[in-house]
Amino acid sequence: MNIPFNLVQHLAFIKGMKATSKSQTYYEPLSYHGLQIDLVKQSKVDVSKQVIERTWNLIHKYGATICSNG
Repeated sequence: MNIPFNLVQHLAFIKGMKATSKSQTYYEPLSYHGLQIDLVKQSKVDVSKQVIERTWNLIHKYGATICSNG
């Protein structure tokens, strides 16, 4: 989901969400804060998993050493 956070504050988006919420199905649009927090938290989890997985794969492929710059 690549929707910019500021889109939630755009008048056309707000009107569209209000029209959607008046349909036969129940739909409550996300708030700016809720959308931002949920997306950022999920993205952080996804990126963290990718970094760990890729790092682990590279360590197994090439090996690794631990060094300190003191």
